[in-house]
Amino acid sequence: MDDDEIDRFINEKIIRQCDVSYPVYSVHDAYGALDWLAQKIDDIVSKKEIGLILLDINMPGMSGFEFLESYNEKYPQLKDLIQVVTLSSSNHRSDKQRMIELGAISYYSKPLNHEDFRTILAD
Repeated sequence: MDDDEIDRFINEKIIRQCDVSYPVYSVHDAYGALDWLAQKIDDIVSKKEIGLILLDINMPGMSGFEFLESYNEKYPQLKDLIQVVTLSSSNHRSDKQRMIELGAISYYSKPLNHEDFRTILAD
């Protein structure tokens, strides 16, 4: 999720060019992501669907930090199904450390590129 429309467009394009076999959903903010998860949680859990969230830190309304705190509280059953990867323009060491402490599996700088996305998929 990313509040920047151009970043979302680029991310989607790179993901699709990497021939992923699963559907790609894009939301513009953390609230939209939490709403989407609330609608899909039963299907995700019952089908044991594996997923990936690319999460920006700096978004209006609810930051990536706040999203992860809420996500961890509301959806602990998704921990083994959906991995969260931070994709941010922030290069602050404390931001990286906090995201990892909150459960993000890795941290990449924007913009997303093919090599980074292939690395994400391999992890």
